[in-house]
Amino acid sequence: MLAAALELVDAEGLESLTMRALGARLGVEAMSIYHHLPSKQAVIDGIVDLVWAEVTLTGDARDWRTAVRRTARSAFTTLLHHPWANRIRATSGGPARMAYIDASLGHLRSAGFTPEQAFHAHHVLEAYIQGYVIQALDFAPTDAATELEQRDAALAYLEQVGHTHLIEHVNLHASEQGSGFDFGLMLLLDGLDARLGRRDPQ
Repeated sequence: MLAAALELVDAEGLESLTMRALGARLGVEAMSIYHHLPSKQAVIDGIVDLVWAEVTLTGDARDWRTAVRRTARSAFTTLLHHPWANRIRATSGGPARMAYIDASLGHLRSAGFTPEQAFHAHHVLEAYIQGYVIQALDFAPTDAATELEQRDAALAYLEQVGHTHLIEHVNLHASEQGSGFDFGLMLLLDGLDARLGRRDPQ
């Protein structure tokens, strides 16, 4: 039932999720769903946890950077695949979500961070992953011809006013630069690595 709800939301968006629509997809009356799930919110909670269950929880505690990077990368790609889930505020979460948080904290604690440092580091990593998902979706190409026309117009203006650094930046957008997510994650890990062994919580 939850798998069908997840398919519906992935295909048509969270706003499409109603008990009637889910019942139609399952070939049952909407009221019969309430025998299994008490409310629409229970369905949403369930499918959000299905999403988090797709995240790979790396168990390699010998190399905390590799473990954090792989788990963060998996969370990023999973949320890109289910973009609606990224915009739902996670207050409690189900078993998969809690297992993800525990694994994230475990990687940091195994590295030698204090509980206070791991607390802050986890939230920074969460903010980076979810924020980058929003940016990646917002900048995803929709109409190549229109975007090319807009970029050419922007470059013409930038050349006129002499914003040389921004011209360089815009041109780089048009070429393959690899994953900005991975670059930013590396910077975060470098910063965390530099704090290992320090006792101050922040």
